[in-house]
Amino acid sequence: MSFTPPIPTSRGLELDKREIAQAADLLGKGRSNAVGQFDLALNQVSTVVSDENVAADSVLHLSPFNAAAASELPSTFVSAYADGSFTVTHLSNATVRTFKYSIQG
Repeated sequence: MSFTPPIPTSRGLELDKREIAQAADLLGKGRSNAVGQFDLALNQVSTVVSDENVAADSVLHLSPFNAAAASELPSTFVSAYADGSFTVTHLSNATVRTFKYSIQG
């Protein structure tokens, strides 16, 4: 017989079957906690975003959240990935540019 350790939660308790079923249902509907939002650093050419869901082999999908971000989308890209963070390279600008993102992998 093999031992299966409990699944920890933020409450420090084992997940019950209802919570697991609810999480599986949400994932099946395309929902997850692997999303976020950030502003590009003002007057800089790169921004480092910390997110514990990011891994070195993740893929990110950026979506502009305001008009200023939309205008810079052609010159904005993820230039580096690391466990726990990613770097976005962009034009230097004094305007607030907000992006939302989703993480795959």
